[in-house]
Amino acid sequence: MGLFMYQISSDLICRTINDSMVIITPWNNTLHTISSTGVMIVQGLIDGKSLQAIQEEIVDQFDVSETEAEEDLNLFVDQLIHAKIFYKEGK
Repeated sequence: MGLFMYQISSDLICRTINDSMVIITPWNNTLHTISSTGVMIVQGLIDGKSLQAIQEEIVDQFDVSETEAEEDLNLFVDQLIHAKIFYKEGK
């Protein structure tokens, strides 16, 4: 996992509802619904946590292997970047 910092895009509309999150990307009028696991990942990225730290939280909270947590985390973060909800900064 690289030495990247992840920044949330500034033009988003975000609301947490119970343990889910709704994100609206106004530039393409898309509504994204994020599950409780996704909220944990998004909040970790907002808080500046490394992917490794977020991965460890996933392994601790859910009955998954480190490999499965890493694969799922990387896939989800790639989806967030593709949707332009987050962008990478750094090396």
